[in-house]
Amino acid sequence: MDPECPVRRCVIEKGLQNCAYCSEYVCKKLEQRIVDYKSIAAKFEEPILKEDYEHFIKPYEGRKVLDDIRKRIRRE
Repeated sequence: MDPECPVRRCVIEKGLQNCAYCSEYVCKKLEQRIVDYKSIAAKFEEPILKEDYEHFIKPYEGRKVLDDIRKRIRRE
């Protein structure tokens, strides 16, 4: 975890569980930090190995999780 992360600091200051609960979702801070598989894959000429995805991308690919939380919040 990055204690200097501006996204983390923002969530703590606003007293939120995570960015999905923020009225400014998706903000510039989050856009700069979030990992997106498609944009990473586009940079490489070869497919990303499943093992590499599992170790280096998936743990940081929070957009899917946040979007799912947002959908659930809207239904409640």
